[in-house]
Amino acid sequence: MTRKLFPATLLVVLAFLMAACGKIPSPKPAPILVTLPSSLFGKSYDALEAEAKQLGQIVTKDAEARALTVRINGDQGLARTIYLQFDAEGKYRYAMEKIANTESEGAFVASLLSQGFVQEKTATKLATEGVFVHKQRGWVVFISHRSDSDISYVFAPFDEAITSWSRIDKKEHATGLWAPLMGLDNTLDMVTRFEARMGHTLDPEATMADKGVYSFKTGNPNYPSTRYWFDVKTKSFVEECAIFVAPDKRPKPDDVTEYMRSMGFLITTLSDHGNPVYYNKDTNMAAVAELNKPTDGSAFVPKVQFFKGNPQMADSFMKEELDIPLPILEFGKYTLAEALELYKKQPYFKSLDKNELGDVVNTTSKDFPMMLIWEGEGEYAGKYAMAIVFTDDVRVINSTYIEKFFTGKGWEKYSKSAILTYIDRKNNVMVQVDQSGNFGGLCLAFSPNEF
Repeated sequence: MTRKLFPATLLVVLAFLMAACGKIPSPKPAPILVTLPSSLFGKSYDALEAEAKQLGQIVTKDAEARALTVRINGDQGLARTIYLQFDAEGKYRYAMEKIANTESEGAFVASLLSQGFVQEKTATKLATEGVFVHKQRGWVVFISHRSDSDISYVFAPFDEAITSWSRIDKKEHATGLWAPLMGLDNTLDMVTRFEARMGHTLDPEATMADKGVYSFKTGNPNYPSTRYWFDVKTKSFVEECAIFVAPDKRPKPDDVTEYMRSMGFLITTLSDHGNPVYYNKDTNMAAVAELNKPTDGSAFVPKVQFFKGNPQMADSFMKEELDIPLPILEFGKYTLAEALELYKKQPYFKSLDKNELGDVVNTTSKDFPMMLIWEGEGEYAGKYAMAIVFTDDVRVINSTYIEKFFTGKGWEKYSKSAILTYIDRKNNVMVQVDQSGNFGGLCLAFSPNEF
């Protein structure tokens, strides 16, 4: 079987107008057949280099730039230079090539449309950019017309993943929060193209090029800027990115967690200065939602920042649902002996025990397997007046499910206590969430309300 020149590639017709004696040539030049670059996305340097050499093309590898330069001597003396970009793992990501002039650009667009590409006019906010998608083949072409002498296109897989440069989905949440470019191997040129596609402009005042830090104005007062930090050594590839938030427009923590979950980021037990840390196991990316005001008086610059994670972070995922054995909350009504008899009738009851701390109710809950109960003092003397359910798992005691559980039952979150507290005003009962072991272990401590 005869091998095709470029497997799964597209033949396009570019009508290149040849200038002669400084005058515009005939409007009907002979067309030149040109192929789009290789579509072996995800393949290695060796695979792309072998393909190009088999086609008689000249290939130069730049390991530091993570790129292959392919030079083609085409028909009628046409020379083409195509840049193939790879990621840190050496996998082919996209190709870029210059377009000679506006006439060639028009012919290129016509050729794309005739071959099944469809222009996605809502995919970019940039009037000088065209986005053309071939969903059947899984390809997308971005044509950038920065000036009549600076026209180029990028050929890439049509990929809506959060780390993909070629995604045309902004990944926007109902709160207005959206995802910056999370592909942490992207070059400055690709970051600039992505941000321009979103309608954002470079912010010279906040940019520190000598340090590899670039900021972009969004025009959105609630989320006024994005920022990218490039690698310290070469300042060539993105290592971190962030979206900044107006201090008085911060989304609610639950909304942030919901949005992060929609992108595959789950909340962990880790924190950074009291701010929650999220981790995406599939992409090995982490994020910190720096939306809490610092307690040390330092400047408050709220943002959500994304960076490379560590696979061990998956061990810190909070549990999203818990089995919480709710104690008998009628404190002061029963004697301890009466309360113990009532516990035997609870659906989570497993057995009774006793230790040096008090009476133990063992439960069937995997999250809170043990409960201690005590008599009270003063007006509660001789009466059942306190219950504490214990866990030994930080993923449990830090789970956001605890807040959902109690607020869903009408309990009020009390903000003036040093320990996270919820109050049942109807029954005058409170629960304190001990995330530090102050009460002898990680626990939920139930007692008569003191606030």
